[in-house]
Parts: sequence; C-alpha cells; structure tokens
Amino acid sequence: MNPLALKLAPVAIAVLFFYSYTKRFTNWSHLFLGFALGISPAAAWIAITGGLDWRMLILCGAVTLWVGGFDVLYACQDVEFDKNAGLYSIPKRFGIASALQIARAMHVGVVALLSWLRTDLGCPGRHGQELRLWLRCWLTSTLW
Repeated sequence: MNPLALKLAPVAIAVLFFYSYTKRFTNWSHLFLGFALGISPAAAWIAITGGLDWRMLILCGAVTLWVGGFDVLYACQDVEFDKNAGLYSIPKRFGIASALQIARAMHVGVVALLSWLRTDLGCPGRHGQELRLWLRCWLTSTLW
C-alpha cells in the first residue's frame, strides 16, 4: 500500500468514528454518513497512485450526496424513534415532505456532479445515459 494512504488512514478512521455521534447533535448526520462512504474513491485513488486527482473529489461529492440522500429517505421511517430518543435528523427537523424534497435535491446534485465528471473525462457518446438519469430524477420527483 502507498505510504500516503497509510498516513491518511487515521483520518478515515476518525471520520467513521465521528459519524457514529452526529445524530446526537446535528440534523445533517445523513451527510456525514455519505461523507464516510464518499471518501472511498479518493482513498482508493491515493492508495493506487500516491496522489489525489481533483476529479476524485467530484466523485467523492457524488457518493456523499447519493448515500446522504438515501439515508434521508430511510430516516423518514424513523421520525418517531428519533423524537422519542432525542436524536436529530432531517425528517425530524423539517418534516417528511420537506425531507423528501431535500433527498431529491441531493440526488439531482449526484447527477449534476456525475455529468460534470463525465464531461471533464471526455467520455464520448454518453448523452443518452445522462438524459436517462435526469429523466429518472424528474420522474422520481413527480412521484414524491
């Protein structure tokens, strides 16, 4: 393994450890969970290459929003538990309807970041897939 990856391992462990406590003091714990998983592409890139490409940060942002958005959706099932346990969450703070809007915005952000990454990498002929992703976000938003 790359020496830089080993030096940064305590940072990754600290992020994972810190996430476990975020529901006790912030409504945005969903993004901390997303970030805990979102750092994986950068960690893998560093382990393989020994450096960090800024495009990996775009991918990290996309993974963070993707996981965070789904965690908001899952948290909509736990609103009563969060209230009784004194925990924080987006659905508890803003209500389920607003939480669904926030999750939608996060997932639209994922598509935007992945579109940016695709463009920057110069991947040709992928406009159909990108259009399908945007259409899926729009259709999902009309169902909520």
